[in-house]
Amino acid sequence: MPDSQPLTVLFDLDLTLLSIEGDRDIRSQALAAVTGVPDPLSHIDDAGRTDRWLVEQASSMWGFEVDGLFERYEAAYTAELRVALAELPCSAFPGAAPLLEALAARPETRIGVSTGNLRANAVLRVAHAELTRYFTPLHGGFGDRHADRADIVRAGCLECGHVEGERLVVVGDTVHEVRAALDAGAAPVAVATGHASEEQLRAAGASTVLPDLDDCTAALEAITGDGG
Repeated sequence: MPDSQPLTVLFDLDLTLLSIEGDRDIRSQALAAVTGVPDPLSHIDDAGRTDRWLVEQASSMWGFEVDGLFERYEAAYTAELRVALAELPCSAFPGAAPLLEALAARPETRIGVSTGNLRANAVLRVAHAELTRYFTPLHGGFGDRHADRADIVRAGCLECGHVEGERLVVVGDTVHEVRAALDAGAAPVAVATGHASEEQLRAAGASTVLPDLDDCTAALEAITGDGG
C-alpha cells in the first residue's frame, strides 16, 4: 500500500503496547472503596473488557445500590492509579516505541487508541510507559464512554478524524478486540502478548497474528501492508 494512502491505526494499550503490574488489584480496590464489597471483580474475567462493562457486570452480580456509581468509581480508580504508578512497574513492550515512531513518520497516517481504560487512566498509562510523544494529544475511544468495544472503535474513528472508506486497522491482544474491530469494519492485527493464544485470536477472526511487536518491520508490514 502506498505511503500516501490514508490509514488510521487504533491501538489497545494494556498487554498490547504496555504492561502495568498489579493494575487489576487497583481497579478492584477502587470499586470496593465505592461499594463496600471486598474484591468485587474477583469472579469476572477482565481481559479485553472495558471499565464501564466491568462495573456493569459487577453491579449485576452484587446488586450495588450506589448513586453515581460509575462516576465515583472513575474518580477513585484514577486517584489510586496515579499514586500506585509511582511504585508499580509500568513499561512499553519491546518494539512498541519503534513501531509508533515508524507509523508517525508516514504521511496520511493517524495513530490513536481503542482501549477499555478510562480516558484519564489511559493518559497516565501512556505517560508512565514513556509513549506520550506518539499520542499528543491522546485521541481515540475509551472505556468510560462505552461498555462495548466495537462502540469504542467507532468512537476512536470519529475522534481521530477517520474517513469512512479509508483503511482502518485495530491492534490488540484479546479476542474481544479482534471481534470489536471486525464489528466496526476494521482490519484486526492481533498480537499474542496477552493471555490469548494465537489459535484463539485466529478463531476470533484475526487473519494476522504477531507473536509480539519485537520485529518492527514485520509489525509495520502487518499494519500497513507494505513494510513501511
